[in-house]
Amino acid sequence: MTVLADLSDDELFSRARRWRSEAMRGSLHARGHAHEHEVELRRRSARTMSVRVPAEAPQRPPKRSLFQFWRS
Repeated sequence: MTVLADLSDDELFSRARRWRSEAMRGSLHARGHAHEHEVELRRRSARTMSVRVPAEAPQRPPKRSLFQFWRS
């Protein structure tokens, strides 16, 4: 069996798509193989994604209570 970590992203994607289509046709073990390939794809994409934090969060005006709204 091929080690999923050794496959390129393109090859992994095409194999996942082929396994998923086999699973949709009713193949018994194809769903498990497709799931394994998709998990590896998600693991790789999570590793490459970076969380971007804005330099400054936008400042909101303070909330006014309903009572103050009616008074003004």
